[in-house]
Amino acid sequence: MGYKHFLTKLVTGKTDDFVKKRMLRYGKGTFDGPAIHVVERRSAITLEGSFLYEDLIGFLALKSLPPDANVDVSGNVFSPEDIRSYLKGLGLSVKTGRKSGVLLKYNVSGKIPVSELLRLYEGLSTRCYLLLSFTYTDEAKVTLKCRKTLPSWKEEVETTIEKKIKFCSAKVPVSSEVKDLIISEVIPDFAEEIEGDAKELMLRNTIIVERIIIPEELKGLPSSELRVKAIREGKILRSLRVDDKILEKEIKFSL
Repeated sequence: MGYKHFLTKLVTGKTDDFVKKRMLRYGKGTFDGPAIHVVERRSAITLEGSFLYEDLIGFLALKSLPPDANVDVSGNVFSPEDIRSYLKGLGLSVKTGRKSGVLLKYNVSGKIPVSELLRLYEGLSTRCYLLLSFTYTDEAKVTLKCRKTLPSWKEEVETTIEKKIKFCSAKVPVSSEVKDLIISEVIPDFAEEIEGDAKELMLRNTIIVERIIIPEELKGLPSSELRVKAIREGKILRSLRVDDKILEKEIKFSL
C-alpha cells in the first residue's frame, strides 16, 4: 500500500473507489477544484494548497525527512468511523470532539517518528481528512501548517484562488529528490514538459461534470444511495503555470 492523491490517480488512469468517493462532492456543472502552488527559493521550497491538497502537501513534507526522525504533530482528523484505537496505536494523544456533519473529529497531538506519520497518511487519506501540522528543526527545518476546520461548500466554490491556497502550506529543503517527487506526485501528466530549472508552479483543476447517469437497475433506490452509485461523466481541465509559461491538459473521466 502506498499514498497517491486522488487527482494523481485520476489523471494517470488509475481510478478506484477512493477517487469516486472524492468526486462525489461535485454535481452536474463546472467547479473550481483543488489548486496547489509551489515556489522554489534559495533556502527552501514552499508548497501552498487548497482543501483536498492538504494530504498531498503533508505527504511531500514527510518524504523530505529521514524515516526515523521525530516530529511534533498536532491537528484534527475527520473520519466517518471510529479510528481512536488506530490513532493511539501510532503513539498519538487523542481527544474526540463533536461531530462535523457526518464526520467525527479527532484532535491529535504527540511526538512520533516520520515513518509512523507516513503510515497514518497511507492508511487514512482514502477515508479521512487529515488537517495536521508539524515542525521539524533538528537539521534542515521542515514545517507543515494546516487549518484545523473543514471549509464550507460555499467557501470551496466562491473563495478566490489566492485565499484558497492558504488552507495548507509546507516548507521543505531544496533537493533534486524533493523536486522530482513533487513532479511525479502533483503533475505526472506534465512531467515531460517541465524543465529542470523551473522555479514556480501553479496548478488549477477545473472540474466539469457533464452528465450524471443512473443505471436502470438502480432506479428506485433512495436518493442517498443514488448519489453514491450514479456514474459521473465529464472532464478535468488542468492549467499549469510554470514560471511565465502556461500548459494545459484535458482529462476525461467516467466514474
